[in-house]
Order: sequence, then C-alpha cells, then structure tokens
Amino acid sequence: SSVVVAVVACVYKRMSRGQPIIEFSPDVVLLLLLIAWAIVTLPFSMWPGGSLNLLTSQFLKAAVCFLLLSHAVTEPRQLWGLCWCLVLCAGPLALTAVGNYAGGVYLQGGGRIVGYESGLTGNPNDMALMLNLLLPLCAALFLGSRNLLTKLLLGAIAGMIVAAIIVTFSRAGFIMLVVITLAYAWRLRKRPQRIWIPAILALGVMALPLVPADFYNRINTIVNYEEDRSNSAQERLSDMKVATQVALANPIKGAGLGQGTLAMNKARGDTWKIIHNLYLQVAVDLGMVGLFLFVGLMVQCFRATGRILYRDPGDPPPPEQLELVAEALRISLLGFAVAVMFY
Repeated sequence: SSVVVAVVACVYKRMSRGQPIIEFSPDVVLLLLLIAWAIVTLPFSMWPGGSLNLLTSQFLKAAVCFLLLSHAVTEPRQLWGLCWCLVLCAGPLALTAVGNYAGGVYLQGGGRIVGYESGLTGNPNDMALMLNLLLPLCAALFLGSRNLLTKLLLGAIAGMIVAAIIVTFSRAGFIMLVVITLAYAWRLRKRPQRIWIPAILALGVMALPLVPADFYNRINTIVNYEEDRSNSAQERLSDMKVATQVALANPIKGAGLGQGTLAMNKARGDTWKIIHNLYLQVAVDLGMVGLFLFVGLMVQCFRATGRILYRDPGDPPPPEQLELVAEALRISLLGFAVAVMFY
C-alpha cells in the first residue's frame, strides 16, 4: 500500500508541474525492456508459476523503487538527504554484524555470523554487499561536511561499516571493499581531500592487529582456492563452469526468471545451490538477451554519473553535493560490477 501511495504522489506531482509521468531516458528504457523480456519468457520458464511469483513479489517492486527514485528525487538537496537516510540506516546493520561476531552469533554449521533480519542482509555475504554499497555514500557525506562533529560521526560510521564487512568473512565483500578504496584513492589523488588517503591508510595499519586471524586464512582462498577447507570455493568455481554451459545451451529464452537453480540441478545434479555469479545467473535465467539488457542498464547508470563528473569545459560546475554523490554512486556501481562476479 505504501508503494501505491508513493507512486500516486509522484505521478500527481509530475502532472501538476506539467512534466511527463515517465522520463524515457536510456536507463529507464532498458529497465522497461528487461521487465518486458522477463514477461515474454514466462510461458517458456521451467516453472512459470515460480517465475511469475518472483516477478510480482520482488522484480517489479525493485523496478518501481528504481523509477520512483529517479523521478521523485530531482534536486541535489533531496539526494543529499536521501544519502543521510541510507547512511544512518547502515549504522544498525554494521552494529548488528559486529555485535553478532563479538557475541558468537553464528550461522548453524559454520563460522560465519548471522546477518541482519532483512531480505537484503539476511546472510553475511549479502550484509557485506549492502554495507559496501553504502560506504561510498558515507564517504561523500564526510567529504562534503564542514562540521567537525559531523565528520567524527560519519568517520565512526564508516569505521564500523568496514569492521562489519571484515567480520562477515565475505571474500566478495573484501574484493568490493578493496575496489572502493582504490577507486577513492584514485579520485582524490589530485584534490585537497587527498590528505585523507594517508590518514586512512595509517588507521588501517593500526587496526591490523584487531583483524581476526581466520579472516586472513579465508581471504587467502580467493587465490589459493584449493585450500578452502569448507570446499565452497571449489564448488562455486565448478558451478560457474556448469552455468556457462547451461547459458550457452539455451542462449535466447533461458530457464525462466528465478529458475537458474532448477536448470543447474538438471545439468549437474540436485544440490539446490544458486550460482555465485550474478552475470551467469541472469544469463541462465533470461538468456543472453536478458544479460545484454541487464549489463546495458548497469552501463547506462554508470554513464549517468559521468555526465555530472565529466562535463564539457564550457558548462557551469554542478553543486558540490551533487558532484560528491555522483562520484559515490559511480564508485558503488564499479564495486558492485566487480563483486557480483562472485555473488
């Protein structure tokens, strides 16, 4: 019901201002095409009912949120306020992760912490992904703040987010954290804020003794995957190879939205494990057409941030807040694009 109210309010606001209900920008067009393709492939799904349920319960809701954000948040101050809301929400997530690690609240049968009770952060890998996505927004607020107390608050939140990512023991989360750190170091290298780079590195070195020893062992399996005693790295690599074969065997319509697990079971036996590679998952579910649309959507979102950051010489500079948020979103998208090869 809240989504319906938000949609109605957004439509009314745009109509009252004489604006079109939907701006058919390249990213919106690609999103609508991706939705249309998911619907077109429903009759050919391995389980049409399951695909329809996923389409209506999650896929369309995410699409509506995408459209609402891009059409309702139209001013830099609104975007800045939204970033504050998201970063403050990251606080309880990070505190829960660190608290679960300190209290020994682990998943049954493993040495991984329990996530936050939410669909997007329910397991430690998803928790690490969500916190990584929010970390650049925290950095943007930090860089744009002029108040010392505000900087201290945001610095504390950022530190808690990094600590939480580490205690999830998520290898993909660690890779994404490294990408985000390197991207910010590169972006700040010629700006006055580059003073924060050595400061953060010094804090990182000082915090090394606090990092759990098991974390280093787990991260080592990113390269030396044969040393993974849980055998998860080996299984994921094997599943990626099978998923590639499945996707190439059915490149047009795929197995159906959300039916990658069924297709994988048919190809390699009933293990009921999902593919830990988002690109392969999309390719198995929706074929190469779906993968093309999904990657195109990500690229268009990435290019949208570039229109703010890389303007023509004669164009007036954008507001500082808008530029900082565009930079943060660009880095979040970059980290996401790399990390989901293992998600």
